[in-house]
Amino acid sequence: MTEDVCSWDRRPGEPSLWFSRFEAYRLEGPGRHLLSLYRRMCNRPDARNAGGCWRRALAKWEWKKRAQAWDEAEILKAREIEAEQRKADKAQRIKLLQAYRGKITQAMAKLEPLQARWRDVTDGLFMVVEQLRKEFGDDVADALQMDITLRWPDAPAEAQRKAEELEKRISASGPA
Repeated sequence: MTEDVCSWDRRPGEPSLWFSRFEAYRLEGPGRHLLSLYRRMCNRPDARNAGGCWRRALAKWEWKKRAQAWDEAEILKAREIEAEQRKADKAQRIKLLQAYRGKITQAMAKLEPLQARWRDVTDGLFMVVEQLRKEFGDDVADALQMDITLRWPDAPAEAQRKAEELEKRISASGPA
């Protein structure tokens, strides 16, 4: 088989009648049988065996070998398509998880303790990181986890003071 010619293509000297019959045989798929093709194409549903010229054509033009090569090529093609689909699906999942991670990071920066709970946000963040670990593998996940950090805009002392003010406001407003 060369780059331009496949083993299931019409062979030099192969009569068009027998090639068209081979095509029908090939397209029946891996469960193909010469007798069933013969019965159907010759309109002989009760035939016990294919005619002698059919059996000779099967052997001479190597129908079984050529059809098997077709089957193998189709399986390979299907695997390649599936691998590409899986790759595209994985890329889409990663994009979605990264977008969700961005939204969670934004929510953490703007979180109002009276309206949401830190636990909810951090649980969501944990889920995203775990899913990204599965998609990328553990070796990359550590870098992603380091990317997700809380950044206080002020110095730690100022952040502590703001946290204390917030707690006072929460206590003053009573139970939520």
